[in-house]
Amino acid sequence: MKINNRPSTKFQSMNKLPFLLAILLLSFLSCKVDPKDTTTEVADSRENVVRLHYKSEPDKLNPMLSRSGYATRINDLIFQTMVEADPHTLELQPMLAKSLAVEKEITEGKYKGGYSYSYEIHDEAVWDNGSPITGHDYAFTLKMVYNPQVNSSVWRGYFSFIKDVIVDETNPKKFKVMTDKYYMSAGYASGAFYIYPQYKYDPKGIMKNYALVDLTDPEKSANLGKTDKQLQEFATEFHATKFSHEVENIGGSGPYKLSAWKAGEVIQLDKKENWWGTVLASKYPLLRAYPTQFLIEAIVDPATATTKLKDGGFDVMSEVSPELFLELKNNELTAKNFNFYTPEATANYYFVFNNQNPKLDDKRVRKALTHLLNRDKAVETAMAGMGVKVDGPIHPTKPYFHKNLKKYNFDINAAKTLLSEAGWKDSNGDGTLDKVINGEKTELNLDVFVTANPLGKETALIWKADAKKAGVNLEVIQKDFRKIQANELRRREYDICVAGVAQSASADDPYQRWHSDSNTPDGSNIQSFENEEADQLIEDIRETKDVDLRKEKYLRFQEIINEEQPVCFLFAPTERVIIHKKYDTKATLRRPGYFPNLLKLK
Repeated sequence: MKINNRPSTKFQSMNKLPFLLAILLLSFLSCKVDPKDTTTEVADSRENVVRLHYKSEPDKLNPMLSRSGYATRINDLIFQTMVEADPHTLELQPMLAKSLAVEKEITEGKYKGGYSYSYEIHDEAVWDNGSPITGHDYAFTLKMVYNPQVNSSVWRGYFSFIKDVIVDETNPKKFKVMTDKYYMSAGYASGAFYIYPQYKYDPKGIMKNYALVDLTDPEKSANLGKTDKQLQEFATEFHATKFSHEVENIGGSGPYKLSAWKAGEVIQLDKKENWWGTVLASKYPLLRAYPTQFLIEAIVDPATATTKLKDGGFDVMSEVSPELFLELKNNELTAKNFNFYTPEATANYYFVFNNQNPKLDDKRVRKALTHLLNRDKAVETAMAGMGVKVDGPIHPTKPYFHKNLKKYNFDINAAKTLLSEAGWKDSNGDGTLDKVINGEKTELNLDVFVTANPLGKETALIWKADAKKAGVNLEVIQKDFRKIQANELRRREYDICVAGVAQSASADDPYQRWHSDSNTPDGSNIQSFENEEADQLIEDIRETKDVDLRKEKYLRFQEIINEEQPVCFLFAPTERVIIHKKYDTKATLRRPGYFPNLLKLK
């Protein structure tokens, strides 16, 4: 929430709010921590081994390259950011930094009209080899982001406002982030990304040979990308398996180290001995880390996972299907041993349409398909009522949520009319609509990719049954999402795919998901949506200071998405988390509904 056009450290407190594929809220006020509090966290001597259930293994544990939500959860334990949202209050708090960024408008020099954001890293903060964490590590991380040979487009889009980092010559733990223009979320975005240890990820010191200011310059960076062999050498090694899967080469400043990870086996993380953050944990709550070990096991089959939970093999399960959640909550054994939490989810679910596909490049077809999905029925059956139907990309709890968007309610006749207007007819009487595309008669057969998550599959089956009544044949195909993402989505060789977006409590930045610049193999605009007016609005939203004017642009942006219907929006779900009663903890507003670090034994 913004007041008087000035940023606030408090994320909109809602009824609790979402959390967007990455990052971002503008906040520059001082941290709400009592400076007189000099007590230290008292370590619990008991072994606190937490056994977590995941539905899928992470794709890779390299934050810049990973596209998996499960990887993010593990990366949160290994790596750290300068600032982060408190899991319970959603207030922005320091983590690696001593305080939130200090913002200052630049009134002269090269970056006149821009802003600087000053940080200072904790004196105690050190890497695993004992060397201090400094602004040079921060700058190194950004150099990797801007290395044109690194597949960092997901990160790069968020940091286009950063032009340089100036490290204090007398105290390298102090540094300033320099921008050349206003960006609504710079105060958060500049501090809310994982910092990599330069000594570990660049042992040859290659990136030390490059100035960040050259890499952030689009023209210079493009030229370097074409001719510079060292940048390619660094990227090749950075992309290698060792920095994504090998235990000894993965590490950050967080409280936990990766101890074991083999495909199909338990992933083990152990708390570091004498971790630097322990002495500051009472003063800086985000540094608290109670468990001594995490054992993470990925089990896709709900029945197998449930059996293991009942047998004492798991302490925490999240993203439980609504039906199973209610079943376990009413089970005498599990109700005796576990607490059941339903915090408001920070996510939206939808079906992505491939807007480049000739069958789906007409918005009338996309609108028709949305009309054919009985979302009310899906919420009641697949979600057991634990969700709210949505019609756009902005969560209903946001202050700039458009309340008057067109509702694409379940209406088979409306769908038939739209399909007919788009030229789809059943010319041969076989029950499936067809149309001549590029000189060939094409049946309206569409594959719908779903994952092992029963919510998507059950919803897709409801859709399939009703779509058939309008002459549309939907084939529901279950696949591992990592494989879909690496193959069909990357190449845009798909029709429809289920998707979910974790949202931020911060001001939404639609750039990465909806701007045409992000319609790349590694970008997040997987629906290949391109619209000039939407692009301009997205750019304006990022640079508009006035909150009311920015709201107007948000509203118009939502109208365009609603009219073009590049995806079929489904619902914002309620989280479903099961946690053993031996822990003195509570559900969180941040996904996945609990904070592993805070699982404290009673």
